[in-house]
Amino acid sequence: MKKLLIELMILFLFSGIYISNQLYLYQVFAIILTVVLLLSYFVTKRSFLGFEVYVILFLALVLFTMLYRGTGFYFLGEDEIGGMFYVKIIISAIILIMLPKNVLFEESKLTRILSYALLLGLIPFVSDVFYFFSNGNISFDLFIHGSTTINQFLNQYDNGSNFYRIQSGAQAGIYLFLFGIIKTQKGDKFKYNSRFGLFSLITIILIGLSGHRIAIINLFMIFFVFIFLTSKKDKRTQILKYSLIILVIFLLIIIPLIKYLPDNFQRVFSFIPDVKTTSGINQEAEVTITFRIAMWYYALGLIPQYWLIGKGLAVKPIFATFKDANANSFVWFTELGTFHNGPLGAIINFGILGIILIFAFFINSIKILINKIINFQSNKLKVLYIVFLTYYIVQILTFIFLYGDMQTNFPEIIFTAIILKLLFNSSQIYKEINYL
Repeated sequence: MKKLLIELMILFLFSGIYISNQLYLYQVFAIILTVVLLLSYFVTKRSFLGFEVYVILFLALVLFTMLYRGTGFYFLGEDEIGGMFYVKIIISAIILIMLPKNVLFEESKLTRILSYALLLGLIPFVSDVFYFFSNGNISFDLFIHGSTTINQFLNQYDNGSNFYRIQSGAQAGIYLFLFGIIKTQKGDKFKYNSRFGLFSLITIILIGLSGHRIAIINLFMIFFVFIFLTSKKDKRTQILKYSLIILVIFLLIIIPLIKYLPDNFQRVFSFIPDVKTTSGINQEAEVTITFRIAMWYYALGLIPQYWLIGKGLAVKPIFATFKDANANSFVWFTELGTFHNGPLGAIINFGILGIILIFAFFINSIKILINKIINFQSNKLKVLYIVFLTYYIVQILTFIFLYGDMQTNFPEIIFTAIILKLLFNSSQIYKEINYL
């Protein structure tokens, strides 16, 4: 049963399919799995890689914060909401800590599960495409979570604007790129081929449709981190140097062409200083930067109030539903504690101890997981492991430096760590076979 629940949880992890506004399908399987693991606590042999101690300590801090600040379960009679955010962190932490050592998968099955999971990650984008180009007549939003701003850009498009964004294309592009690496890389050394080039091109198109600047930065980071992890230690500095040269050449080629691209594609590259875009694109992008700076300034003022004991994730129900967030997004984000900045969210929501434990978890897990690469005897599993380790590192870098919150991004990082532990545990099958 544990094995089946893990399969289903991972399969729907990126799909965006939900049961209600704050309960996704994969979380249903994760909650059931958590209960099963807790019930089998004394008979299950757990897998520890060494960094779980920080997750255990952070889980204890989360439970303390819930007791001190409120659990956020409105249906239980509390006057606050946000309890599902706690649930996401708790179930991901428990599964990571208690992942059974004897639940192992063959490489062919793991390849299928993870490949299908990444492909299912395209569902929100496909849903948004149908919605946008049918002018809202074809909608799957009752059970698929797409872009929250799709209506805003549809209205602008209907009013004659050439500028539109299908923001779910950003994550869809990243998932497709990871899928492309899995399907085009056969060994543990990066090799360029035409199929990889095709996946890269489609990924850039999807990111272009999204208008997401962070997504294109994530794409570059994934490419460079993957090359770094698949290189010999004595060659990594040299490879990174050449990779940066290639990046500079790419930018020198693309910068003069940006103004000829569609508006949403122009926005993707508008982070480049002094880049020339169509009138209005830079200004629209700068509005979001101004918005974030305002949130960060507000968040810095909250630190003295919450540095010792965080404010937690429970908040007053300032809007009737989560879908009404756009009514006043600044108030919504600041009240919720999602400041578009991982470290600020960590220290305000869980205090100084919270951010220390989170960074200790990040640093130690990356170090340990990178060192585990040499344990893989199967090339297929090694490629899978390096792909998801790459994604894991980029998730953490994005959380720290570009965008992040404790409500959604942090649990997603832990779920990626669960996948990595599962891959490592399963790799031991082939290590034992080769040993015999």
